[in-house]
Amino acid sequence: MAEALMFLERIGILHCDIKPQNIMMVDHVRQPLRIKVIDFGIACSVEEAGQGVERQTLWYRAPETLLGARLTAAIDMWSLGCMLLDVPGHSVVSAKRRGRMMKVSSIISRMTGFEAHRSPIHPAH
Repeated sequence: MAEALMFLERIGILHCDIKPQNIMMVDHVRQPLRIKVIDFGIACSVEEAGQGVERQTLWYRAPETLLGARLTAAIDMWSLGCMLLDVPGHSVVSAKRRGRMMKVSSIISRMTGFEAHRSPIHPAH
């Protein structure tokens, strides 16, 4: 999986939607460790990604996406990390996802000085 993401980084593509549903087993019997990354529906080039653009499924969304910072291949690696830490029924950002994501964003904003952009998970005050 990491190899696939490193390849995408080399060619300047962000998948922007890494999650279990977008990872396909090629042949779970003969090649149990071979996978394919699928669904490039919201993928884009690094140049197109820009800043302040919301991409990614909420529960796998990287802090820089939440904060409206410049997007890089790191967002896909973040999603992979969340996915790997996801245990059925106990995901990294599980119950009350919206509130937790807002808390995470707030903490990161204070630590980095970045101000979270307005989005569905950051209602205007």
